[in-house]
Amino acid sequence: MALSEQEQKILADIERQLSDSDPRFARRVGSSAAYRHVLSSSKAAVAAFALGLVLMIALVSVHPLAAFAGFAVMLYGAVVLERNLRAAGQPRESESDDEVAGSSSDSALG
Repeated sequence: MALSEQEQKILADIERQLSDSDPRFARRVGSSAAYRHVLSSSKAAVAAFALGLVLMIALVSVHPLAAFAGFAVMLYGAVVLERNLRAAGQPRESESDDEVAGSSSDSALG
């Protein structure tokens, strides 16, 4: 369901007010900054997996035990990729989340 033009303006005003009042928090919850590390680590893991596959195929003709090194690199890439994908699905807990929760409860009490 699409937002009406008025609702889009209200949402833009809320986002602008959040950015003005707490720019650090606004950056942390921004969609582009939240998964930047996961994306770069995932790219490196896919590259390691591909490199390991190429090494394994190239080294199997030299010596089957040498191909194990390629398999180990490939396995490492797969494990890192799997962990990154799991981390991308989990909510991120950080110190600033605790600070925000603490400051909102303090202001509610007094």
